[in-house]
Amino acid sequence: MLFIQKEIENLTDAVTCIESNIAVQTRCQRLYTDLIGDPAWPQSDIRAYGQTVKDFVSQVDEHVYDLSMQLQRANLALQMGKDRKDIVSAPFLKQKISTRIPPLSTPQMLCFKSFKQLRYPSARCHTA
Repeated sequence: MLFIQKEIENLTDAVTCIESNIAVQTRCQRLYTDLIGDPAWPQSDIRAYGQTVKDFVSQVDEHVYDLSMQLQRANLALQMGKDRKDIVSAPFLKQKISTRIPPLSTPQMLCFKSFKQLRYPSARCHTA
Protein backbone atom coordinates (compact mmCIF):
# COMPACT_ATOMS: atom_id res chain seq x y z
CA MET A 1 0.00 0.00 0.00
CA LEU A 2 2.93 2.36 0.62
CA PHE A 3 4.04 1.75 -2.97
CA ILE A 4 0.65 2.85 -4.26
CA GLN A 5 0.72 5.96 -2.06
CA LYS A 6 4.19 6.86 -3.36
CA GLU A 7 3.03 6.45 -6.96
CA ILE A 8 -0.01 8.65 -6.28
CA GLU A 9 2.30 11.34 -4.92
CA ASN A 10 4.53 11.04 -8.00
CA LEU A 11 1.52 11.30 -10.30
CA THR A 12 0.26 14.34 -8.42
CA ASP A 13 3.65 15.99 -8.89
CA ALA A 14 3.58 15.11 -12.59
CA VAL A 15 0.09 16.60 -13.03
CA THR A 16 1.20 19.82 -11.33
CA CYS A 17 4.32 20.01 -13.51
CA ILE A 18 2.38 19.39 -16.73
CA GLU A 19 -0.22 22.03 -15.80
CA SER A 20 2.49 24.62 -15.16
CA ASN A 21 4.24 23.72 -18.42
CA ILE A 22 0.98 24.21 -20.32
CA ALA A 23 0.53 27.62 -18.70
CA VAL A 24 4.11 28.70 -19.52
CA GLN A 25 3.91 27.55 -23.13
CA THR A 26 0.50 29.17 -23.62
CA ARG A 27 1.90 32.48 -22.35
CA CYS A 28 4.92 32.10 -24.64
CA GLN A 29 2.60 31.46 -27.57
CA ARG A 30 0.53 34.53 -26.71
CA LEU A 31 3.68 36.66 -26.37
CA TYR A 32 4.92 35.84 -29.86
CA THR A 33 1.45 36.16 -31.38
CA ASP A 34 1.09 39.61 -29.82
CA LEU A 35 4.60 40.50 -30.97
CA ILE A 36 3.68 39.89 -34.61
CA GLY A 37 0.55 42.02 -34.26
CA ASP A 38 2.31 44.85 -32.39
CA PRO A 39 2.33 48.02 -34.52
CA ALA A 40 5.46 49.23 -32.71
CA TRP A 41 7.45 46.31 -34.11
CA PRO A 42 9.33 47.36 -37.26
CA GLN A 43 7.69 46.24 -40.51
CA SER A 44 11.05 45.13 -41.89
CA ASP A 45 11.40 42.66 -39.01
CA ILE A 46 7.85 41.43 -39.51
CA ARG A 47 8.62 40.73 -43.21
CA ALA A 48 11.96 39.08 -42.36
CA TYR A 49 10.96 37.06 -39.31
CA GLY A 50 7.17 36.94 -39.39
CA GLN A 51 6.91 33.49 -40.95
CA THR A 52 9.56 32.11 -38.60
CA VAL A 53 7.65 33.43 -35.59
CA LYS A 54 4.38 32.00 -36.96
CA ASP A 55 6.07 28.60 -37.42
CA PHE A 56 7.41 28.79 -33.86
CA VAL A 57 3.94 29.65 -32.52
CA SER A 58 2.54 26.69 -34.46
CA GLN A 59 5.13 24.37 -32.89
CA VAL A 60 4.32 25.71 -29.43
CA ASP A 61 0.64 25.07 -30.15
CA GLU A 62 1.48 21.43 -30.98
CA HIS A 63 3.46 21.13 -27.73
CA VAL A 64 0.51 22.54 -25.76
CA TYR A 65 -1.79 20.00 -27.41
CA ASP A 66 0.63 17.15 -26.62
CA LEU A 67 0.94 18.31 -23.02
CA SER A 68 -2.86 18.48 -22.73
CA MET A 69 -3.08 14.87 -23.86
CA GLN A 70 -0.38 13.89 -21.34
CA LEU A 71 -2.29 15.76 -18.64
CA GLN A 72 -5.44 13.80 -19.41
CA ARG A 73 -3.50 10.54 -19.22
CA ALA A 74 -1.84 11.55 -15.95
CA ASN A 75 -5.19 12.51 -14.43
CA LEU A 76 -6.65 9.17 -15.50
CA ALA A 77 -3.68 7.29 -14.02
CA LEU A 78 -3.99 9.34 -10.82
CA GLN A 79 -7.68 8.46 -10.49
CA MET A 80 -6.93 4.77 -11.12
CA GLY A 81 -4.21 4.87 -8.46
CA LYS A 82 -6.56 6.43 -5.93
CA ASP A 83 -9.23 3.83 -6.72
CA ARG A 84 -6.75 0.98 -6.32
CA LYS A 85 -5.50 2.42 -3.05
CA ASP A 86 -9.08 2.51 -1.79
CA ILE A 87 -9.62 -1.10 -2.86
CA VAL A 88 -6.40 -2.28 -1.23
CA SER A 89 -6.92 -0.32 1.98
CA ALA A 90 -10.59 -1.31 2.44
CA PRO A 91 -9.86 -4.66 4.16
CA PHE A 92 -7.34 -3.01 6.49
CA LEU A 93 -9.82 -0.31 7.46
CA LYS A 94 -12.51 -2.93 8.06
CA GLN A 95 -10.10 -4.90 10.23
CA LYS A 96 -9.17 -1.81 12.27
CA ILE A 97 -12.81 -0.94 12.86
CA SER A 98 -13.75 -4.49 13.86
CA THR A 99 -10.91 -4.72 16.37
CA ARG A 100 -11.87 -1.46 18.05
CA ILE A 101 -15.61 -2.09 18.37
CA PRO A 102 -16.61 -5.36 20.01
CA PRO A 103 -19.62 -7.11 18.50
CA LEU A 104 -22.85 -6.78 20.47
CA SER A 105 -23.29 -10.52 20.91
CA THR A 106 -20.32 -11.09 23.21
CA PRO A 107 -21.15 -12.57 26.63
CA GLN A 108 -19.86 -9.44 28.36
CA MET A 109 -22.28 -7.23 26.45
CA LEU A 110 -25.22 -9.56 27.12
CA CYS A 111 -24.37 -9.50 30.83
CA PHE A 112 -24.63 -5.70 31.24
CA LYS A 113 -27.91 -4.70 32.85
CA SER A 114 -27.48 -0.93 32.93
CA PHE A 115 -25.85 1.94 31.14
CA LYS A 116 -23.58 2.42 34.15
CA GLN A 117 -22.13 -1.03 33.63
CA LEU A 118 -21.51 -0.20 29.95
CA ARG A 119 -19.60 2.94 30.90
CA TYR A 120 -17.70 1.24 33.71
CA PRO A 121 -16.92 -2.32 32.63
CA SER A 122 -15.24 -3.09 35.94
CA ALA A 123 -18.67 -3.28 37.56
CA ARG A 124 -19.51 -6.95 37.95
CA CYS A 125 -22.55 -8.57 36.49
CA HIS A 126 -24.94 -9.98 39.03
CA THR A 127 -26.86 -12.92 37.64
CA ALA A 128 -29.50 -14.84 39.48
